[in-house]
Amino acid sequence: LPPEWIYAEPDEEAWRQLKALVDSRYGHPLAGWRVFDRDDSNIVSWAEFRQACRRLRFEGNIGGAWRFLDLNLSGRISLQEFDVGASETLLSFKAWCMQHFGSVQLMFRNLDRDGSGSLSYLELKRACRRLKWKGDAYLLFNCLDTDRERSAGKRSISLQEIQFLDTWEPTEEFQEEAMSRPARSRAASVMTGSEVSSPTNRRDSQQLSALLSPSKTPSLPAISRNTKHTQSAPALPQPSRFLNRILNAYGAA
Repeated sequence: LPPEWIYAEPDEEAWRQLKALVDSRYGHPLAGWRVFDRDDSNIVSWAEFRQACRRLRFEGNIGGAWRFLDLNLSGRISLQEFDVGASETLLSFKAWCMQHFGSVQLMFRNLDRDGSGSLSYLELKRACRRLKWKGDAYLLFNCLDTDRERSAGKRSISLQEIQFLDTWEPTEEFQEEAMSRPARSRAASVMTGSEVSSPTNRRDSQQLSALLSPSKTPSLPAISRNTKHTQSAPALPQPSRFLNRILNAYGAA
């Protein structure tokens, strides 16, 4: 038999019911997404979606909820389709990490000064405040800390819980939408239609994709555990003025 979503019609009410269940159970769509995306591939397959719905004991129209999200019939759901706000939170944090450290993994190694292999909420909060990330550090920490394990009596996040961000890239559709639409994107307030359509800013859109691509991240030297200072690193690519405004809107500049 073909999967249920093949012959289902998009059912907005079913998705609303499922989202309400996820929010009541996990408190935020980003935390709920981590339950659906069990392998941290940043994509949810139909099998993962159906299994998560069953674990949640969702009794509604699973196929209809899926079809409401998967409007392009790709057979998979991205975080952007699941929740735009959650995807923008992660995009903002990833861009901030790349601007200041080069990658999420290097950010973790830099902040984990004692080599414990974990970051506490206070360590993350202080870095976000010092380097001016504008997002909600407490919300991010709670959503990334999926196992709720404690280190030295405190909740912490491990590299394994956060390193998936280095391979996560927004879909092309989302990048194009973030560069052009006035709604839902926090970056929209710094753009106009003429800016988006110009050749210069199409090039800046490509720069944003390159900045967020792990394959373009420059190699940085290893961080010594014996000193509080890191070796000098090669300069990161400097984004254009327009791209800086985008990153600033995302809380990453």
